[in-house]
Amino acid sequence: MDGFKPFTFGNTGPSVSITKNGLTFNKAAVEKLGSPQYTLLLINEDKKKLAVKKTSTTDALAVPFCASIKKGAPSVRWNSKELLKVICGMTGWDLNADGCMGYKVFASYDRSEGALIVNLMEAIENT
Repeated sequence: MDGFKPFTFGNTGPSVSITKNGLTFNKAAVEKLGSPQYTLLLINEDKKKLAVKKTSTTDALAVPFCASIKKGAPSVRWNSKELLKVICGMTGWDLNADGCMGYKVFASYDRSEGALIVNLMEAIENT
């Protein structure tokens, strides 16, 4: 079938879910980064963006990524209350409010920087 390609149901691309319990990077996000053992988290408070880049254990600011999960796990979760506090301060979100189920942010991959970019201003509230 010339010109056709398969469609994969459920593949919405890389995304990050943010709830009162932490940040979860979906399988597509993990794969876009190349399933790195360690990453570097960069924050642009003015633009309300996060960037996640592959790094090594020799980087003083390295954060465990795939190193902290079981082999073959479909996602990565960061349970950092400190990071959630920074994100809520940047966005004005109250993740502990009654009825708040968190937010989902579709991420983009910046090939030139080798970074997953998460624009918090594009977040969609979970319902």
